[in-house]
Amino acid sequence: MKENKRILKRRERGITLIALVITIIVLLILAGVSISMLTGNNGIITQAQNAREETKIANVIEQAKTDILGIQAGNDGEIDKDQFVKILGNYFVEVPKSSELPDDLTTLTLTTKEEYGNYPINISEIYNGTFKEITYKKVADLKVGDRVYYKDKNNNDIECLVLYASSSKYGIQIVPKVGNGIYNISLNDEYFDGGKEFYNNLLRLLYDKCQEFLNTDYATSARNLGSNPENPTWDVFTNDAGYYTKEITTEKGEYQSWMEENNMYNNILKNEDEQYITDLEQIEKANIQLKGVWIMSSRYIEFLDSGDVTYTTFGVYKLLANGISKQEICQMYYTDKEGFNKYSYTVQGMVCPVFTIKNDLKITEGDGVNEPYRLVP
Repeated sequence: MKENKRILKRRERGITLIALVITIIVLLILAGVSISMLTGNNGIITQAQNAREETKIANVIEQAKTDILGIQAGNDGEIDKDQFVKILGNYFVEVPKSSELPDDLTTLTLTTKEEYGNYPINISEIYNGTFKEITYKKVADLKVGDRVYYKDKNNNDIECLVLYASSSKYGIQIVPKVGNGIYNISLNDEYFDGGKEFYNNLLRLLYDKCQEFLNTDYATSARNLGSNPENPTWDVFTNDAGYYTKEITTEKGEYQSWMEENNMYNNILKNEDEQYITDLEQIEKANIQLKGVWIMSSRYIEFLDSGDVTYTTFGVYKLLANGISKQEICQMYYTDKEGFNKYSYTVQGMVCPVFTIKNDLKITEGDGVNEPYRLVP
């Protein structure tokens, strides 16, 4: 009898373990089914994510369509390719130029900008109609003093004025408008050698800085205001200026002797020049107001013997609101108290690029007076 009871107890324990295992298996199956329902291809979470993405995509499409309708409403129901591309640029990356739009927009898929989720959208979902034929104003019709927008290589708009029109032998050249100080340039060097190098290499420094704003989609070249428009690289790559060797006659004969003995003057500092005259005459002729301080691409040299002080100054011309001024860069002088000495000034000014724009650019917006012309390749 006792033996039967022990067998029965073992059976009861065995049944309990089997039931537990079965229960765990059932729970695992249910958990798997639940997870699949949540995260599978047709799961609740996946469907929610898809719905959210579809909503964002639909919003972009509707916003773009609204923009298109806004253009069409004020244009007899029509839109041109430039206007369409401009709208696409608000929402998508790597938008093609208007000239590169395919005739069949069903073949064009673009990716939305990051703020719109980086989603691919077929452009035919936004618009798949026809475009109005564009009649462009020619850049050859630009007049001196017209306002235009120029895009630098970072795609920033710089408002400019036409300095030379197509009738000039220099081509169509534009210069940044009032207040557009593009690059501040300065020297704060108490040592004469620093001023000497700055003075000698200034034209190259200005030229190189102007190249940083050259967008070859819009312009063929860039130079600094005050360089000769017919020969803008004068003394930039080769030593066209030469070195100043003029002999100075002064009551202090030892001044000239000291400069020669110390080899700090003759054949060391470059000659003065008048490269700025062509641009300056054009600015005055066209009545173009370029206010602010601009460094011009020309050097000057001044010698003065006042009795108490004898000095030679080397500097650069600057264009101010009221005309040409001078900026000293370095100087050598003699005084009875100090004897011979050298000095370098603090220099402040701005680079002012002049762009020669391409003849095949199109004008799509603006009137050149109240609203700058918009140039596009």
